[in-house]
Amino acid sequence: MLEFPPGGTRLSEASLDRIREVAGIHAQNGGTVRVIGYSGGGADQGLGLERARVVGAALAKNGVERKALKIVASAPPLGQRGGTVEIALEY
Repeated sequence: MLEFPPGGTRLSEASLDRIREVAGIHAQNGGTVRVIGYSGGGADQGLGLERARVVGAALAKNGVERKALKIVASAPPLGQRGGTVEIALEY
């Protein structure tokens, strides 16, 4: 789970490290990389999608083919706060 500052779309160094790790795993195993931007709902839905796109662009920069990326936005699951992006590898 990657976290963002309130209202922000900038990736932290820790998030970039995680993105590089995921890109390496994908390079070895292939499949689809689903990037889910969780928002607080309502007007925040656009921010969740923008964050997911930022993560998708960073994954592409690290070697994940854009056709392997599925980028979506969603309200967070019950009990989880918004302002995060989840990366899921699907085989």
